[in-house]
Amino acid sequence: ADGASTPDLATAQAKRSMIGMAHTVILLSDSTKFGRTSFARFATLDEIDVIVTDRCHGKTRKALTAHGVDVVCGKPPHRG
Repeated sequence: ADGASTPDLATAQAKRSMIGMAHTVILLSDSTKFGRTSFARFATLDEIDVIVTDRCHGKTRKALTAHGVDVVCGKPPHRG
């Protein structure tokens, strides 16, 4: 669990700026991004207050909450 990253350096710099000005940092990420690292990290787990995601497994939730991150998980509505 290294934090949040993106493949684009300019995007990472913009996000770092926003995080620097924020009182609360809420990261919205789909669960397929967990466990992956991209080129440019823009936040450590210690800088993220809340992660909102579609699904999270017990191991992922436990690792995030161990860093003080609140995790909000929801399953998208069934389509079909």
